[in-house]
Amino acid sequence: MMDRATAEAWELLLYSWDSAYTFCYDEDPGNPEPFSAERRDDPSVVLTAQDPGTLQDKVYLNCLERKVPREFAP
Repeated sequence: MMDRATAEAWELLLYSWDSAYTFCYDEDPGNPEPFSAERRDDPSVVLTAQDPGTLQDKVYLNCLERKVPREFAP
């Protein structure tokens, strides 16, 4: 279970990047990196982290290396 600050950081990450990445949270307490992001344009790229802030940094750097197209609904 996430604490409030972690949940808020997670929601902000989803809001900011959901159009470019698919996000998952694995609630298994034994998972050292329960947060993950998969590129929508290349599912073979999966980023993982132990917290939403670290995952956001990884997503940002990944996007800088290779832009992720974002499609918006009309």
